[in-house]
Formats: sequence, C-alpha cells, structure tokens
Amino acid sequence: MRGEKKKDKKLQAVDSWTEQARLEEMYDQTQSYHGIQKKEGVELSLSEWLVRNLDFEAMRVGVNREDLIKQWIVQKLDSERANRGVYSLL
Repeated sequence: MRGEKKKDKKLQAVDSWTEQARLEEMYDQTQSYHGIQKKEGVELSLSEWLVRNLDFEAMRVGVNREDLIKQWIVQKLDSERANRGVYSLL
C-alpha cells in the first residue's frame, strides 16, 4: 500500500509536468501563429461555481485561471476558423 501511494504521487507529478509542458508548447505555438500583439483588457462576470471549476482545472494543469481561459479561447477560435477554412483574421 505504501509503495502504491508513492507511485501514485510520482505519476501525478509526471502527469502535472507533462500537462504543463503541453500547455507551454501550445502557448509558444499560439505566440508564433498569432504574433505578439497589443493586449486589451476584458471584464468577465462568472458564477461562483464556474469560477471554482475553472480554478480546479487551472490547478490541475498547473496554470493560473487567466492563462487557462486564454488558452481555451484561442483553441476554440482556431478550431472554429479551421472548420470554416479561415486561418487568420489578419
């Protein structure tokens, strides 16, 4: 039992590291694809349960809430544009 717990923790650490590396790679691809652009602030009001779930997911993958939301938005926009055959708005 004790060895299994250590193994589980090691697997969780590897999963967390792997997920972090994957997100960093996506971020790098996003920067190269979309370029570095002027940032504009956006205010977003969300229910408490949604914020809690976002925070849980952000903690699970090892990023902060804002970065998680940005990545999800970029992924969704890229997917929508690809489905329509549009690859850039620029």
